[in-house]
Amino acid sequence: MTSTLTPEQATALQLFYAAQSHAIDGGDAEGWARSFTIDGSFHSPTYGAPIVGHTALKAFAEHFYASSGARQHRHWINNIAWSELDGDEVEVAAYALIVASDPGQPPTFLRSSMFKDRLTLTRSGWRLRERTAFPDPMSKQVGT
Repeated sequence: MTSTLTPEQATALQLFYAAQSHAIDGGDAEGWARSFTIDGSFHSPTYGAPIVGHTALKAFAEHFYASSGARQHRHWINNIAWSELDGDEVEVAAYALIVASDPGQPPTFLRSSMFKDRLTLTRSGWRLRERTAFPDPMSKQVGT
């Protein structure tokens, strides 16, 4: 993937991914849903049918956090590569590692995935139009 993004745009994308990970891991369902466009979508075989639109994305994030109980999830998104589609849209490929910590236990590796994202630059910054997750085959054998 190649890029003509400015250093400022590249930094904004890295900060976007950091904020999104903190939102889903910290129970900020509204913040996580707001990281998508109003009609944005999240596709992952881990969770079944695509989740589309702000209301559904927020409900997904609320359920994800509530169902975690005392378990703390951590999403690490790294190796971000992007290509500019036009002045307001980029395509991103990134790796994600998901780790869980249960009280009194060492962290557990849950899965690794590749994300293929399409982001749009809005007045409020970058927003996901579409995310598709591709979990690595090994991760199907590890608990969630």
